[in-house]
Amino acid sequence: MTKENFVDTVPNALILFNCFYVDRIRSGYADEPNEVKEDDIRLFWKIQAFAGFMIWTKLFIFLRVFEKPAFLVTMIRHILGEIGPFVLVLGVSLLAFTDAFYSVNKAFPPDSDEELHGQDELLLHYDDSFFYSVNAMIG
Repeated sequence: MTKENFVDTVPNALILFNCFYVDRIRSGYADEPNEVKEDDIRLFWKIQAFAGFMIWTKLFIFLRVFEKPAFLVTMIRHILGEIGPFVLVLGVSLLAFTDAFYSVNKAFPPDSDEELHGQDELLLHYDDSFFYSVNAMIG
């Protein structure tokens, strides 16, 4: 599958998945009918955001049809291809610091639910540690 085909098919598949997912969210669960869970809503919007980004990427690719933006789009695609090794090292470093923040925070488990004993509330989950690492990376 080429990049253009990926950009053509993935957003449509994600939006179609979200249509069925919304139906599942609305129908609820067997033990709790008509109950909407916060995690389901978050997952829905994460999928929707990624699909929207892919649709805008498709528009960006369509700009190659016109003469003046075609050069800029091609130049940006080549630049993104050249920074691949840097992004790989940056991603590995980001995941390493995410794991380090998460592990250090878990090294001091709370004795009860009420007391955190030095444990940072912001780093209780791995995705929170990831966003903390991204913020630390940005500065």
